[in-house]
Amino acid sequence: QPYHVFMHIVDMNSGELAFGFDELMLNDAGLPVHLWTNREMVSLHNVLILSELPPGVYQLGIGLYDFESGDRLPITAGIAAGNDWFPLDKLALR
Repeated sequence: QPYHVFMHIVDMNSGELAFGFDELMLNDAGLPVHLWTNREMVSLHNVLILSELPPGVYQLGIGLYDFESGDRLPITAGIAAGNDWFPLDKLALR
């Protein structure tokens, strides 16, 4: 599957999505996930401009989804098992 990665920043007060983006996951050779080698490590880099968000407390998280169906891939192990996104950190903006 040509999976996409998403990153969301959720307002912890309202539960609303405050910021988000998604992109097709490609390795350094420009290949989508289904063409990667087993256990291949890939770095994805994005810039967040937090000054665009109003003051508040936010939850940053990431996940994967199937672009054709829109279905998110479930997390099957670890502290986020059973969720469809992985919470990374909370951000407090003043």
